[in-house]
Amino acid sequence: MDSKYFIIIAILLLNTYTTSAQNAGVSCLYSMSVSDYSCILLINNPNGYNNFTSINGTHLAGKTNADVTVISSNSQSNTLNVPSIICETFKNVKKIILYLSKIQRIHDYSFEKCEQLLHLELISNMISRIDEDAFEENSKLERLYIGLNPLTDLPEDLFDPLENLKVLSFSRSEITTLRPEWFEPLENLETLWIYENPISEFPKRIFKPLKNLQGLYSQKCNLKTIHSDSFGIHPQLTTFSFHANQIGAIDERLIDNTNVTYFYMTMNDCADVNITDTSASRQSMRTALRDCFGNYDELYPGTTTTTRTTTTTTRTTTPTTTTTARTTTTVPTTTVPTTTVPTTTTPIATPTTTTTIPTTTTSTTSKPLPPGCNAGNLDERVCKIEDTIEEFHENFKDIRDENKELKEALNNQTALITDIIEENQQQKVLIEELQKELKDKSDSFSKSLEDLQEQVLILSTRPCSCH
Repeated sequence: MDSKYFIIIAILLLNTYTTSAQNAGVSCLYSMSVSDYSCILLINNPNGYNNFTSINGTHLAGKTNADVTVISSNSQSNTLNVPSIICETFKNVKKIILYLSKIQRIHDYSFEKCEQLLHLELISNMISRIDEDAFEENSKLERLYIGLNPLTDLPEDLFDPLENLKVLSFSRSEITTLRPEWFEPLENLETLWIYENPISEFPKRIFKPLKNLQGLYSQKCNLKTIHSDSFGIHPQLTTFSFHANQIGAIDERLIDNTNVTYFYMTMNDCADVNITDTSASRQSMRTALRDCFGNYDELYPGTTTTTRTTTTTTRTTTPTTTTTARTTTTVPTTTVPTTTVPTTTTPIATPTTTTTIPTTTTSTTSKPLPPGCNAGNLDERVCKIEDTIEEFHENFKDIRDENKELKEALNNQTALITDIIEENQQQKVLIEELQKELKDKSDSFSKSLEDLQEQVLILSTRPCSCH
């Protein structure tokens, strides 16, 4: 090879090495969205050092480290750990998202200085170990996502400081057993995502401490039987997602002890259906899952009947009383023409009694019945009709309350969609910043390449003095 080309190649390699050495460490690209001042973080730390003293980058005009509230990782980040310099520099950060950064371990120093942190995502890394005190100083944390990592276990006391945690996800990991110690301090947890873990069963009383739990998402695990004693009494719990397990039996008391409205059971052994049932009795849910309940009764005979009856009476006193009153109202048929009564087992007797007792038609309207009904001055059947009407109004009130709850849930979903749209707008701003930075670097590289080509041309025109 001609020596002049060898010299050029050596110069290029040296420049590349020098540039790489200069970029080693931690740097930020800053941007401003609608409400947050953000840092797009680039970590070049393949050896997992924790000796950095500063973070490179130029702030926007009028902004400082104290203004940064959101940190998200650059997809080119490469680090074995989360250097403590991040939280030491940005102490007011509230949201940290570190995706695809090749992180293998979360140390006790990683987030020690992030005392204002509310939202932490460490998804899609290579984390196999989290230190016991990793979240010791993050008591304000509300959302924690550590899924899509090769985690096989977690320290018993890992979540002890997180009394304000509302959302926890360690889905798509390799955890086989749930530890009761994880959930004991999480009384305020509302949503738990544990799907796609090889979990074969829920231990007894495992979810009982989660008094405010509203949704459990455990699809694509290896669950076979669902016991009600894994949950206890959970009036806030409305959603079960058991899609694509191997469930063949469910304790029916699970419905009685919760307020479950959404039950996702597609691709299971005893049922292949998704159910939405907002009624007090949840009869359609019971019907859809009757094979699951029957299988459980066969596997554990005598363990559910007594308790289930008692619990149902407690939870559905009004419907039970209503059914009894309606039946009593329709029994006396001797004084009612049979041509006006289709059947004596009509579920709702109020319309029937209105047409079959002309003298008391006004009693079915909003006007009160004449006084003295309870004293026996009116026909006994009219008193029973009054009771039925009162119970009908009670049921109507329950339906109205349920509709109110559904409206609130819809409002919550609308708010969530609004948040997602806002985050998408923020991401759009960040992408535009990145595109601008990429264009600037491309222009700079093109100019450097032109200069290099000019140098090569000059060298090539010079006579070689080599011997």
